[in-house]
Parts: sequence; C-alpha cells; structure tokens
Amino acid sequence: MLWPYPSAISVKENTDSGISLSLVKQCENSAECEPQFELDTNFLQNDWEFAMAPNAEYCELICRNNPHCNFFSFFTGASDTKSFQCILKKNVTGDVNRVSQPNVISGFPLQKCPSSMICAETIYRNISFEGNNYSIITTSDFQTCQSTCGNDSFCHFYTYGPSKQNNCALKHVMNIPLPEGIAIKNGLTSGFSLSRCGSLRTTTTTSTEESKKSDTSSTYWTTSIIMEVLPTHIDPTSSTIGTPGPTIAASVKIDTSENPDVIFTVYLVDELKTWTEAINYCRCHYTDMVSISSEMLQMVMAELVLKTTGPGVWIGLRNHRMSDTWYWINQLPLNYTKWGEGEPSNPLIHRCGMLGLNGPQDVVWKTACCSMKLRFLCFNSSNIFEKHCISYP
Repeated sequence: MLWPYPSAISVKENTDSGISLSLVKQCENSAECEPQFELDTNFLQNDWEFAMAPNAEYCELICRNNPHCNFFSFFTGASDTKSFQCILKKNVTGDVNRVSQPNVISGFPLQKCPSSMICAETIYRNISFEGNNYSIITTSDFQTCQSTCGNDSFCHFYTYGPSKQNNCALKHVMNIPLPEGIAIKNGLTSGFSLSRCGSLRTTTTTSTEESKKSDTSSTYWTTSIIMEVLPTHIDPTSSTIGTPGPTIAASVKIDTSENPDVIFTVYLVDELKTWTEAINYCRCHYTDMVSISSEMLQMVMAELVLKTTGPGVWIGLRNHRMSDTWYWINQLPLNYTKWGEGEPSNPLIHRCGMLGLNGPQDVVWKTACCSMKLRFLCFNSSNIFEKHCISYP
C-alpha cells in the first residue's frame, strides 16, 4: 500500500497533531526497526515522489511502503524552503550522491521491518496537519481527541487546538500513485483504478483530442469543481442545531482541475433567513450555498435535515421565471433530482428550493416562497480563502 501522509504541515503554537494509533505500531527495542539516519546530509537527484512528514521517522515509513523508493531525504521544520518535505528517491543501481546540507536528514527504508512499525513518537507538539478534515468535534483534552481518532478506522491523523474552542479535527487522506511518465499518444485513453473509490466516485475518461480543448463551461463550485462524496461520518456527539454559530455536520471531498485534494465542508447554519438573504450570507461567510448533484450527496444532506426542526432548509435551487426551469445557482447541471410528491409546485409563487420531509425519514426537494425564513446549508472549499460578498439579484 502507499502510506498516507498529511497534505500540508505547519508549525503552530498550542496545537498538537498525531497519527492514528490504529495506523501504526510502536517498535519495542527491535534493531531491525531502528532507522540509521545520515544527519545534515542530502541525497541529490533521483527524485521520484514528494510527500509530507512530521519527522524523518515518518518519512522513512512512507518510503518503506512505496515499492519504488530506494532512499529518501527529509527536510526538517527548520529548513528555509522545504520544511517537512519528504522526498522519495528511486535508483535501481543504488548509487547515492551525498552532499552536506544543514537541516536535512537522509536514509534508507527498513526492508526487514513490518510495514506499519514505527520507532518514533506519534504525537507532534506545536505542529498542525492542515486540511483533509472529514469531521471536527469538540473534546475536553488532547487524549480524547487521540483516542477518538484511534477508535475510528477511517481516521489517519488528527490535530487538536485548545486555543480554537478545543477543536479536534479528524483527518483522512487518499494518496494516489503516480505513473512514471505521461505522454500524448493518439488513440490511447488512460485512467486510474477505481478500487479505492468503491461505488462513490463518478469518473469521466477523456481522449487526447478532447483534453486539448479548453473547457469554458465547467464553472461548478466556483472553480471548476465537481463534487464527490466520501463516507458520511457524521459524529453523533458533535454539536447540533441550537448552539451558537454554524454547526459543522459533515464533510465531503471535491476534485478540482487545479487541485485534486480539496476538502469541502458543509455547514448547517442555525439562522432563519429568506432564500436571497441565505445565499448572500453563504457567499460572505463561506464559499456558496449547497447544490446536490447525486444520490450519495442527497443522503449526506438528508442526515443534516433530520438533525433540525422546522419545515426545511434552503439549498441553492432556483426557478427561472422566463423559461420556468429549475437550476443550481452555481450552474451545476440539474441531472439528478429528488422532488417530493407533487413537486415542483406553483412556480409563480414558489420559486426557491429547499430540503424538507416527505415522511418521518424521507427527505426530498420542495419548493417554497423565497421570502419564507428558513435555516440553510452553506459549504466551504479548503482552497478558497477569500470570501466575496456578491449579492444575489
């Protein structure tokens, strides 16, 4: 297997991070699992793949689980430009070009050591693992955050920040193997295996001729974003509606043309607003209002609706007055629908879409008067940091 690693690592005071205790095992005085590092030494050239690691021991673990890695160089947090980078090297001859370089640690994989054995602390003080959140919960202390991650087989890492209202961010990553080279050849189509994705991912293959054409119509989710759902992992112990501020209730992963590892977080906002007020609020405080493009995403949103009270929650669904057609405000095609019985109804009055109940547990799409005041669903994208308060007409 390819060993998981955080997407980004930074130094942050009063923040602690760690590796799931279900992911690694501590070695016990095993000489075969004690890495022999070359301090202040960089192995030049032969770069095969780049990863992120909190220390040299974890970099070695990544190399050990990569079939192409013959040796590695790790840049410590004190490095000027490549802090926490773990550079995996490939050279079938085994020749190494060593140079002296401060704050760089190099070494070789421990071939005789079990793939999940690590001889290092799995808790990193004043270190933050950035992104990859699938759930954020509140815990009383770091140990509870650590055990919560360890007891969840989906959790790879966690970051705990007592300065941020005791937030415990549970993290999961999917590191995809890379081909040795890529070339354009007419008549050939390539792709990645879906073995890691189960039935949750929707994939489109593109021929070489099609890939040369610029796609100007993909404006989904602000920056050519197409959404796909990870396992829901809604924590029943997390905050529910009624607490101050927005409630983080679920997270899903998004693929973008610019960055394939963007994390998308849905917020069920506990404020009553009209549809227009809600969308403007989402665009000022988050990225935009939620749209629903698949049955799996509908299931995720349904979990949120079942957590709250009232007639329903606003989503980014709107009726076009002139053509009498329904559309998503972020221009996502309306290929998937989940209308309730008799819906859509009375578009002259009911021109905005919401999620509501069609039965005790059946969450469907309904239409309503846009001036009605409801709670609503917003989302944040981890690669969009600036908020734009663009008013909806």
